[in-house]
Amino acid sequence: MFPQEAFREILLNAVVHKDYSACNPIQISVYEDKIYIWNDGEMPSELNSTEKLFEKHSSKPYNPKLANVFFKSGMIEAWGRGFDKIKEACAKYDGHLPEYNISASGVMVLCKACYKYLELLHEEIHPVQGEQDDEQGYIMTEMAMV
Repeated sequence: MFPQEAFREILLNAVVHKDYSACNPIQISVYEDKIYIWNDGEMPSELNSTEKLFEKHSSKPYNPKLANVFFKSGMIEAWGRGFDKIKEACAKYDGHLPEYNISASGVMVLCKACYKYLELLHEEIHPVQGEQDDEQGYIMTEMAMV
């Protein structure tokens, strides 16, 4: 549905930039054609839009000690490289870049499904002629008996 490498980076960002003093969990909502990820962390004030996040910028993790642990463990390869990796993964799978809504209450990320997944989903919802859904919603193809 969404490139695994990009989703991994988004989750790592959510963990590293989360405000742990608020005791609110990172929230993930999965839908048929999109995924939302929210956390109550903060981004540097100059990074206030999706466009700015995907431009070259300095790395200022909200939790630098936690980010350092992730870096030393190999989970983060290089400081400030996460958005480049997200962009590369989305391009590799012909997917949408995630959309960020940054506000005082937190960061909401919308991950739209890639085009290929949407095509497959559309085929399942609107089966081709000669196919029909069975009672459980599975697509059954009519076959001639020989």
